[in-house]
Amino acid sequence: YQLTNEHPEIELNPIPILFGGVLKHHAHKGPAEIPVKRLMTYRFCHWYAAKNGIPFSFPEAHPFKPVLPLRLCISQGCSAGIIGDIFKEIWENGHDLNNPTHLQPFCTDRGIHNVQETVSRQEVKDQLRRNTDTAADAGVFGVPTIAVQGELFWGVDMLELALEYLADPQMFKSGGYERLDSLPNTLR
Repeated sequence: YQLTNEHPEIELNPIPILFGGVLKHHAHKGPAEIPVKRLMTYRFCHWYAAKNGIPFSFPEAHPFKPVLPLRLCISQGCSAGIIGDIFKEIWENGHDLNNPTHLQPFCTDRGIHNVQETVSRQEVKDQLRRNTDTAADAGVFGVPTIAVQGELFWGVDMLELALEYLADPQMFKSGGYERLDSLPNTLR
């Protein structure tokens, strides 16, 4: 969302995935499942948004169940408009789209009727599952992840590195980077 605003020359293909599915695939806990990491992550998000002038408000509860907003996104073709609207509703307005008090007006304002029917269509469910499985199989372990020419960049703190890699796809083949792919792990 932020990347598309700051770099309109970059073409993104956003793919909604279920973070919990990726965590399960890798047998890993999410940051919100570790109390001290949860608070640290929340503080970082709040700080990062304030520092960068990004409107931000945590939703009513977190973690929340993202299935409905993700399916809604898929059902609407994953357009930049619907993605931006969903992000704004959750992360700027602080609304949980699982709550009918917020979901119904959100959808009505966008001409989306029969919301439950829309998000419950089998092809929408299957697409979210395929997206998640494909991402996990490709090595995605967190969100957001950006894939650039087969390389994965995870987290907002990796955006600058992803942009540099996009400008110089050979950067990981020199300058000490090439050694990192085969660095031994003595803890195994």
